[in-house]
Amino acid sequence: MFLDGLTTEARELLLSAAEPVSFVRGATLYRHGEAADGAYVLRDGVAKASIIAPGGDSFEVGFYSAGDLLGEIALVSSGTRSATVTAETLLDGWHVSRDDFRALVAQRGVAAVALQHGLALSLARRLAGVASRAARLASGSDLPARTPLNSDPLRDVPRLRRPPFDVSGFLPKLPFFEGFSATEIDHAVSAGRYLDLPRGGVLVSPGLASDSVLLVLRGAAEILRPVTEGCRRVAVLGPGQPLGVTSHLLASPHAGWVLAREASLLLEWPSASFQEILVSDSALGNRMRRATHRYLAAAIGRANREIARLALPTTAA
Repeated sequence: MFLDGLTTEARELLLSAAEPVSFVRGATLYRHGEAADGAYVLRDGVAKASIIAPGGDSFEVGFYSAGDLLGEIALVSSGTRSATVTAETLLDGWHVSRDDFRALVAQRGVAAVALQHGLALSLARRLAGVASRAARLASGSDLPARTPLNSDPLRDVPRLRRPPFDVSGFLPKLPFFEGFSATEIDHAVSAGRYLDLPRGGVLVSPGLASDSVLLVLRGAAEILRPVTEGCRRVAVLGPGQPLGVTSHLLASPHAGWVLAREASLLLEWPSASFQEILVSDSALGNRMRRATHRYLAAAIGRANREIARLALPTTAA
């Protein structure tokens, strides 16, 4: 649960800006497609989240109870709700607006860092959940099954202290480094090493332990997820997109394959180095946490759209 995972100081900081709310059974907290302006933290009761499938039918994607955080993507970015959430019982909790949350985490101090990190963990758990649900739905475009590897496919790939070409000119243009100063980018990059990979190379295999976070600098990476009848192409991520964030945050094995779709240059942060930056009370740490939030929110959106596409009325029933 989100609240239980926060430190006492982080919990007090969050609730200092929260507004108490209550809902009767059957009430709608928010609807799919509505403008999103904040998130809800449940204190008591049970809520149900559902998305809209083709044809207008709803498809249940989860239940949430005391201590859970709902609608957290709204704390990361503006946009519309990707699901409808309704009260299954009498609900009590708090509403936190996006503006108030951003003001809280803009503060320096261990409580603000812990609150941001707690949000990252909540987003990572939400992504793992919706990805698992999507994998259980049938698709006519699934690929043949692949055999997972027994060892790290990048084990023997040379780690380069310097990139094979000058990357300084385009690093600030990458989505991951949005809002970073030149000095912050330099410090972030200096904590990693470069990997120059040929087309078709395997970066990640399911079931293997996560020991690094990767960032695509040039080229593209294809993500494949094991499903019941084979494997499924989930996304193709280009320059400025990270890989392995969810596995790192949840300290879990990789859930799928990542392949170099074309010749690619990647930045590799060892897990310890990435975590050190991610939990640091510094401007760079704040930027890295916000970049991580943006990536996770986008990935959740992709997974929800996949569920909506695959959840035919017969499946939703």
